[in-house]
Parts: sequence; C-alpha cells; structure tokens
Amino acid sequence: MNKTWAGAAALTAVLAVLAVLAVPAWQLLVRPAAFFLFEYGCRDREDRIAAAIAADPILSSPPPGSGRPESAAGCDDDDQWVHAGQEYTYTSPAATTAALSHYRTAAPSHGWTATPREDCYTKDVGGAPAYLSVTVLKGDRVSVDIDAAGEDGEFC
Repeated sequence: MNKTWAGAAALTAVLAVLAVLAVPAWQLLVRPAAFFLFEYGCRDREDRIAAAIAADPILSSPPPGSGRPESAAGCDDDDQWVHAGQEYTYTSPAATTAALSHYRTAAPSHGWTATPREDCYTKDVGGAPAYLSVTVLKGDRVSVDIDAAGEDGEFC
C-alpha cells in the first residue's frame, strides 16, 4: 500500500471514530444545554399567570381587623409552579375562626368554586387552572395561597 492510500485510510478511521464519539457528546453536552437555554424554567406564560394570581381580588380582601400580611409570590423554575399568597397572624382562636369564615364567604363572591377538599377552591386565572387554599397554621396564623402550574396540576 502506498503512502497516499495509508494516509487516506488513517484519516477515514479518525473521522469514523470522531463521528461515533460525536453522538454521545451531543447527547451528554448539547442537548442538556439546549434544554436549560430554551425550555427550563418560568417563561412569559408563567409570568402572566403569576401577575394574574397576584392581582386576584381575594388577596386584597382580608378579613376585617386583619393586620398587615406577610406576602410571597413567585414561580418555581423546576416545575413551573406559580404561587402568590399571604399569611396573617391572629391573637386568638376566635379571630382565626372568623378569618376562615370570611374566606369561605369571600371566595365564591370572587368567582372561586369549592372543591371536595375543605377550604380549597378553584377557578381559571390567567389562562390556567388555579387553586385557592385557606389554611390554619400553628400559632393562630392563617395562610391564603393561590397556586397554579404552567402544566395542569392540582394543589390544595
């Protein structure tokens, strides 16, 4: 075999090896990078849902006599779960019970529909199914949360 053919055969072998290695490299490096750049996390749709649930009138309708709430809102990048909520602290169990009663009346008047679970309501907010939950926490605190997901998901 002459040098030209030997060099061509070696080059062909090297190119074949590189082609075989390129597929796993694509799978291990490029695909995950593309996912994180183009698919992962909260996007415009979730931002619109987050703005809609944060502006829902139920969150601006606290029980009479409630103090200033602790508020939280945002979107979880891992599962595109959108959340807005408030937490109130009361000074007695009677005030906590009155707060629950308030939300049981206020939720339907703001378009929320009761689910089979107690103090859990649902409605479409910002183009996504949203869930309102009213929960009594330890220490006479009441949490009022609206949750939605970019993909259908049920909360409460």
